Order: sequence, then C-alpha cells, then structure tokens
Amino acid sequence: MMNSPLQQAHLQGFLEATHPLSPRSAFGQLPALSKPLIAYSPADIWQTDTSSLPRRLQKIRRHSRDFAAQFIAPNALALDRAPHLNMGELHPAQRDLLIAAGREGFLTDLLPAPIGSAPLLNFRYPLTLQVALKIEEFAAACPGQMLLLGAHNLGLGPLLMAADIKALFKFVRPAFRETLRGDPHLFAFAITEPAAGSDVEEGHGASQLKPGVVARKVPGGYVLNGRLCIKRAEMFYQRRGYCQKHYGICRP
Repeated sequence: MMNSPLQQAHLQGFLEATHPLSPRSAFGQLPALSKPLIAYSPADIWQTDTSSLPRRLQKIRRHSRDFAAQFIAPNALALDRAPHLNMGELHPAQRDLLIAAGREGFLTDLLPAPIGSAPLLNFRYPLTLQVALKIEEFAAACPGQMLLLGAHNLGLGPLLMAADIKALFKFVRPAFRETLRGDPHLFAFAITEPAAGSDVEEGHGASQLKPGVVARKVPGGYVLNGRLCIKRAEMFYQRRGYCQKHYGICRP
C-alpha cells in the first residue's frame, strides 16, 4: 500500500503529519472558534512569495523559473563535469542554451520595443528588480549557466546608462533582432586595464583611476590606443569567441 504525500514528506525523527499526536493532525480537531488562530494549510514558500508580487513581476519570475527548469537544470551536472574547451569553442549545450534564451527574450528584455522585447508596461517597476527575479531563478538551477546569460546584461550597461538613442538603434537593435531569430549576440564590458582592476566600478576606485586607454576620434568612429581586458565573468564570452560587442572606459 502506497503512502500518502503527507506521509512521504515527513522528516525522519518527527511524527508523520497524519499521526494523531502530530500538531497538524491535532490542529484539525480544534473547535471552530479557535482553529483559525493557529490552524493553517501548508503552502509552498516560493508560490507564496511570488503571489505577493505585482502581476507583471509574477509573470517574469514564473517564466524565468520555467525556462531554468527546461533549459538550465538538465545540463547543470554535465557541464560541471565537461572538460575545458579550447579558445573559440563552445559546448553544444551552452550554445543551445544561448539560442533558447535569445528566442525566449531573456537576452533582449532590458529594453522595450522597438529596440528590445520587453513589454513597455514592465517598466512601471525598476529594471534592477526585473533582472534580479530572472537571475535568481537561473542561479538556483545553475550558477555557472546563470553567468553565461547574466554577464550579457553588464555588457549592455554602458549603452543603457548613456541613453544614446542613436547608438541603441545602431548597435543594440540589430543585435537584438538577430538574437530573437536564434543567432545570439552577446555584449561585454571591457573595464579592466593591466594596472587597474574592476574596483573602478566603485566610487573611490573611480576617483583614483587614470585611464591608460586613449580614444581618438576618426572618420566613422574612434581608434583606441592601449590595453583593455574583459571582466572575469565575461572572459567566457571572449574565450569562446562568442561575444560580438565590447565596450570600454577610455580617455579622450
């Protein structure tokens, strides 16, 4: 005879939920007037927390969790065990993940249409909160694959903060269109120099920074003179030859 779900779920060393001396069983026998004070129906913590969010944020979180369960979690252990690949190589499971994330809009959701893919009404809520809900679900399934998808957001950071509409249409919109069609375009932020680390992101570090990379304006763009390094989290993109856009901090 099979045990009920309540019997299967109890912890060793504790009474089963159906045992007469179990608090859950005893609470059910309380008088009608006292039962509402302490009796309750067990609820999943994730579901309870998610239901407290505004409806649009609930949708983002549920979509992220479903995606993580379908595309991230199944390959987590296999990718952990996989050997390191050579420069310019990408594990097939990682490539499939990037393609799937692109088609689902997870690489283009930092901006609304006509540039990105996020519904305009989502931006009633802070973008940082939207991203946090997504990244949390990805990291719960596999922190490594989360970085593969999440570092792309940092690469887009300079363009978003600059709010240069022309640049967004020139560089980001075409990349986003191809990403949604199944050809992922990833962005990276080249902030680190040989003599300066990522501490330049923090106010005190930035105040001490003396950028060694010089940008010289020329017809059609700029010529950079110096050395920039991709941040550690984004070295994956560079090593795999999978990042098409880099942005750096330079001095004129």
